[in-house]
Amino acid sequence: MLTSLPPAYINAETTGGGTPGWVTTLKGSLRSNSTDYTEAWTPYIKEVCRIAKPYQISEGGPIILFQLENELTEREETRAFFNELKRVVLEEGIVVPTTFNDWGPLYQFSNGTAQADIFQAGAFDPWGPNAPGYDACRQLTGPSFESAFIYSSSPFFPSSPQSFFTQSPTKTTLHLSAPLPGIVAHEVSDTLLVLYADSDTAGTFWSPLVSSPSPYQNCYGFGTNETILVGGPYLVRNASIEGSRLDLVGDLEVGVDTKLVVFAPSTVRNLSWNGEAVDLEASDALVAYGALVGKLSPPLGGNLDVPALLDWSYKDSLPELTTDFDDSSWIEVLEGNLSNPYPPYFGDKWLYSCELGFCEGVTLFRGTFGSGQELAKAVNLSLSGGEAFAGSVYLNDICLGSSLGNSSNNKNIVSTINQTFHFPPGSVRPTSNILTVLVDNMGQDQGNDEPKHPRGIQGYALVGGGDFTSWRAQGSLGGRVDYPDRLRGITNEGGFYAERQGWHIPGFDVSTWEKRSPMAGLPSAGVGYYTTKVSLRLPPGFDTTFSLVIEGLNTGGPEDTAYRAQLYDLNKLTSYYLLLILVPPASPQTRFPLPPGILDHQGENTIGVLLWALGKKGAAFESIRLEQGRTFSGGVGVVQSDNPQWTPR
Repeated sequence: MLTSLPPAYINAETTGGGTPGWVTTLKGSLRSNSTDYTEAWTPYIKEVCRIAKPYQISEGGPIILFQLENELTEREETRAFFNELKRVVLEEGIVVPTTFNDWGPLYQFSNGTAQADIFQAGAFDPWGPNAPGYDACRQLTGPSFESAFIYSSSPFFPSSPQSFFTQSPTKTTLHLSAPLPGIVAHEVSDTLLVLYADSDTAGTFWSPLVSSPSPYQNCYGFGTNETILVGGPYLVRNASIEGSRLDLVGDLEVGVDTKLVVFAPSTVRNLSWNGEAVDLEASDALVAYGALVGKLSPPLGGNLDVPALLDWSYKDSLPELTTDFDDSSWIEVLEGNLSNPYPPYFGDKWLYSCELGFCEGVTLFRGTFGSGQELAKAVNLSLSGGEAFAGSVYLNDICLGSSLGNSSNNKNIVSTINQTFHFPPGSVRPTSNILTVLVDNMGQDQGNDEPKHPRGIQGYALVGGGDFTSWRAQGSLGGRVDYPDRLRGITNEGGFYAERQGWHIPGFDVSTWEKRSPMAGLPSAGVGYYTTKVSLRLPPGFDTTFSLVIEGLNTGGPEDTAYRAQLYDLNKLTSYYLLLILVPPASPQTRFPLPPGILDHQGENTIGVLLWALGKKGAAFESIRLEQGRTFSGGVGVVQSDNPQWTPR
């Protein structure tokens, strides 16, 4: 069964809560009954309803619920918006119950508008080296959190040597007098068998639906009414019954023998695993309760001698600092969106990235001030990029310094910095001068009008005399309208020169590039792009986990060796993906999984690293390597795709 979650606002710690960048430029308040916001969300919701309608349970499909909004505070203007949203959804043919995800037990929008369901959906790990970390996050997402008491209205359950039960009119609780030895069966009646297991054992159980010809074969109650219970394997992918034989398809961890426990219809007498017959064991205690028990031994193999990442090529990715750089194709900033509720602090131009069409990644700004203004001694800038953002400032080709935002476990949040950058003696030219500013966008804020918070330059002024004569800006190629990567989406590319030129796309020729490793890094502030190739030949029939391990993450300040980094994987199989953005020290992770499809396990891969050195001393990595983790027999098979190669931009 499925719950459809298509709201125009989803929260979910996504940029803008899922609000598209162009929507943040609207005059009216977001998530309200304002005219322009209504005109923005209505076509989207209508199209979502058109897609979802034939898949509702009333049409024989799997959708049983349809969510309208997420964590919206109820007040007069939001109530009007909510009612209109529900009216459109119902008018477009949605007949399943509508729901609302409240952010707590407040019962908002529960009276006459929508059925309010409150969902506890786990946890996220905030920015910062002092954040709880993944282990703490798992406490709200793992098996222990998901464990629950047994609720039943059946008669009192008799006790067993390992446990006894107490019962209220609505709840029955199991009390353990000894740790569970893996799994314990308790037969309540001829038609009810209860299994108890420790969390680790329970985590190996699967309940796949038995395959059928129905297009809804994965939806219990429609394609099939048969299900089975399978315990032991790392993963069960598929189950089908042929006569008295149950055929199972799945994965086993190499080097680990697995006890297979199956509860299936009484007609099943034999088992197969990945096409091989399974020898059944008649002596196991669970057999007395109707289980089929066997032993699975995965084939050996699948381990590779993973090549080292050695042969790196390098090219400068900040040519905007050269005197002959042509920015005539960049957007000239003439005026701003006067309806934005957050006007500039100072300066008459609105240098807001999203207002200019660049809502993702880094945006570069070039401000010109000319002759007769050599009295300028510094520039005062207010840079805004969101939590833990970064920005760098150059006068002509001289780095003046960088700004670093902050976020430490959702505390000490710094998303805007007002800073004075002093011009070194003799650096101001008597003719024309270019101030180049790089500001990254860590995502728009979540909330109602909070996504409208500016990203870019929220204030600028020369100190000592003079003013800028012009400003130009450039972000991701094509901006939010004409971006070229329609397959991977708008967030896959930002405004760095390397991204705009497509250096991260398969087929780009780097044969003339300088040979330099990211472990040699950049000797001073700047941006560089590095690539290397690695070929893998994982034997057929195996799956494995690969991770990119990055060590030597720097935690220095902007005047030391702080940096940002972006990593790409590109190959003919999956084309190119922006895998991650490193934001030390706010993001302390050093190991990054590369699943099949992102990494080609049977072909050549290119790893791309974009290094943005914020400090004047430059930056470098200690090591970057590819590591193999656990290996499994079975696997996803060969991932096939047909993605575009590089073409001139």
